[in-house]
Parts: sequence; C-alpha cells; structure tokens
Amino acid sequence: MDAAKEMFTCGPICFSLQYRDIDGGAPHSQGDGGNHADQGVVVQVLGAVDGAERELLRFECFDNHPHYHYDPANKNVRIMLDSTVTGNPLRWAMTQLRHKLPAMLGRAGYEQIALQLDPSQLMPALEQVEAKACEMAVSKRRTVKHNRGTDIIEAGNIRFGLEMRTAGARTVAQDEESCVVFGMPKEAIRLGGVDRVVPLHLVAQAICTALSPAGVGYSKV
Repeated sequence: MDAAKEMFTCGPICFSLQYRDIDGGAPHSQGDGGNHADQGVVVQVLGAVDGAERELLRFECFDNHPHYHYDPANKNVRIMLDSTVTGNPLRWAMTQLRHKLPAMLGRAGYEQIALQLDPSQLMPALEQVEAKACEMAVSKRRTVKHNRGTDIIEAGNIRFGLEMRTAGARTVAQDEESCVVFGMPKEAIRLGGVDRVVPLHLVAQAICTALSPAGVGYSKV
C-alpha cells in the first residue's frame, strides 16, 4: 500500500495515516473493493531498507474486520483481531505501538531498525499520530443519508443512516428484553424507522412474514 500524505517522522521510521473506505460491491482485487464493505483508519510504519522506503508494519483499524500486517511489502503476515478482546482497534493499535513496537519490528524482520528507535522521540511522535488518527476516524467516516437528509443513528463506534420507510419498505428491530445492549434498535424505534419490534428468536420469522404476499403492508407491533 502506498504511503499517505499524513506522515510523522520519528528517527529511522515514519508513521503514515490514511482512511480507507472499502466498497463491498467491488471485486477484492480492484482498488478498495472487497467481499465486505468496511472502513477505518490505517496506520503504517515505514522505514528505509536497502536505500528505499518500505512498509514495515500496517494496522488496518476497520469497523468489521480489523487486522494488522507484519512486513506487508514482503512476507505480508496478516493477523486478524478479535474485537471482543481488543475493543476499539485504533486504540489497541496505538497501545501496541507504544509498548511493543521494537518487538513487532523484530518479528517483521527489521531488528536493526528496531535497535535505532529512541523512546524519547517515539512517545511524543505517537501522541501526534494518535491525535490525528482519532480526528480522521471522526471526520472521514462515511455515513449513509437517505432521502436527502434523514437522521443519523449513532451506537457505540457504529454510525449509519436511517432510511425513513416512506417508499413502503418494512423494517424489524430486536426488542429490549432480548438485547444485551439496547442501543441501535432503541434509536431506530425512537426515530420512527421500525415497523415491528420482536424478540431475537422471532426476527427471522418476522422477515419471512414480511417477504411473503400475506405480509405485505403488515401493521406495526
């Protein structure tokens, strides 16, 4: 991956930031396409190897499939994150950069670069990197706004548009009793974008009912 314009130099390495917005409808081999739509901040660690700039590490802090790469320009070892354990992928990535960057560079095969790092330069640089990355995570996030400006639902680290169902589409939300966290359904219900509210185990049945001829135009419950 090419380096971005947002760059922060720190001794023998450079941190590069960019925001990727992947279109799930495009083939994976074409540009930012992939099997699943995703988006998030990408943090790259760059360094000079054999007289040329090389990507040493990459953290792809995506909403749905966060992961990181060791030596993406050569061996490209990719490791997926378990968001249940790691939580916010950007915060997790910054924690690793603060505490484990030399070890990670060593595993990627760049021990000599790791030995040249100066902690007194690294920590201030990472403060700048994190501040800019957090700003990008908010300002560059793609939101969906249907019908020329309907409400935006925000739940946790997920933000998406709510389409008011004026064209006859039907929607189902999970009820509060069966939710672990009653966040997104609550907002959708509050904004009037839900036709039926049902327990989790009845969601599939409600969808099938809505798709059947008898279910067209069913009333709210």
